[in-house]
Amino acid sequence: MGDIYPLIVMSVREPRKGVRYVLDAPLGESGRRQLFLLATILPALLISLGLIIAPADPEMVFFPSSPFLLAGVQAFALLVLSGLVYFVGRARGGRGSFSECLAAAAWLQVVMSFLQAGLLLLELALPSVAAVVAVAVIIFFMWMLIGFIAEVHSFTSLPKVLGAVVLTLIGVWLFLTLISTLLVGLLYV
Repeated sequence: MGDIYPLIVMSVREPRKGVRYVLDAPLGESGRRQLFLLATILPALLISLGLIIAPADPEMVFFPSSPFLLAGVQAFALLVLSGLVYFVGRARGGRGSFSECLAAAAWLQVVMSFLQAGLLLLELALPSVAAVVAVAVIIFFMWMLIGFIAEVHSFTSLPKVLGAVVLTLIGVWLFLTLISTLLVGLLYV
């Protein structure tokens, strides 16, 4: 895949074009597995590094601090995201395969890891500016997610993809709220 930096820039500026390049690259299944591993390891290392540089209050940390557990959580999250993109996209008439959805989700995480690394460096130099840039990074994440989904499933309407993403997020939130309510109810009965 040559130099990764121009591909990251392309993926941020033109998400559909960037993810299409990744999907069309002759990676094979071995290369896609390596991309998935990279997408699980990079964020785990970045979060661990961030906790070393700026330790958080233990009561405020909602995720495991071990890099190995973080990588496991990241792998699970990528699989869930890929499954949601695949099944919701297919239900809406999309044509993407699960393998393509997984590769797109992994590439999205790799790009986000580079943005998060830049954000971590900015946090060290200019913490107040980093908070504003973090909002921009979240917006770029949504921009890329919508473009990646549209490209994987050959959708033409980005607003419809945005609507499906928002409705899916609401559905997942309601599902998790229901499950957590049931679990808390069972634990304290």
